Amino acid sequence: MVKAFAAKRPLSEELLLESHRILTEGTYDEQRRERGEKPVSISSRQ
Repeated sequence: MVKAFAAKRPLSEELLLESHRILTEGTYDEQRRERGEKPVSISSRQ
């Protein structure tokens, strides 16, 4: 992700999804999933 910004790669859906995955990694642990909490997929919201 940092390399993409350093290379001034244009923003794309792929880059945004990769950034989102990295930034939210670890947000939902097993206990939260057992309670029914889960991240919403950005692609499922379209």
